[in-house]
Amino acid sequence: MTPTDRLTTWFDAECAPFIRVDVQGGLGPAEGGAAIAAKLGAVGVKALLTKGDDGRFRILAIPARLELDSLGARQALGLRKLRFARPEELDALTGIAPGGVPPFGRPHFEADLIADRSLASASRVAFGGGHPLVRLSLSGDDWRRIAQPRFEALAGVSRDAT
Repeated sequence: MTPTDRLTTWFDAECAPFIRVDVQGGLGPAEGGAAIAAKLGAVGVKALLTKGDDGRFRILAIPARLELDSLGARQALGLRKLRFARPEELDALTGIAPGGVPPFGRPHFEADLIADRSLASASRVAFGGGHPLVRLSLSGDDWRRIAQPRFEALAGVSRDAT
């Protein structure tokens, strides 16, 4: 079963209706994801696998149009150091290529899920669907119900503002 199939099977079991969209037209995961999120009226969410100086992995979910506020994230998590997972760590923990990781932690992945506070009120979210060229979308309520994120201030400046 592919990572996308595992996700959609889980959504079905949780009675969480979803929309699947395949990125096409030569767009990369980021550009295609942004276009799909806009078309669905959803907040695009990027999931960043990180590792803290405590040795624990965490998936940080932030709006795709924003950058991670590294200092704020470290402070919120009580860490001195926080880094992005290496490609081999990402593969070992998720089995998913960069750009396809969805914003879910346990029990789907052995990592805690921490989401930016702005996602606590999103009416719809769109995110990597287990493959860099697959996007899935859930209602914000369904995502929060099944993902059960801890909310913290994680996001900083808009990528468009730089």
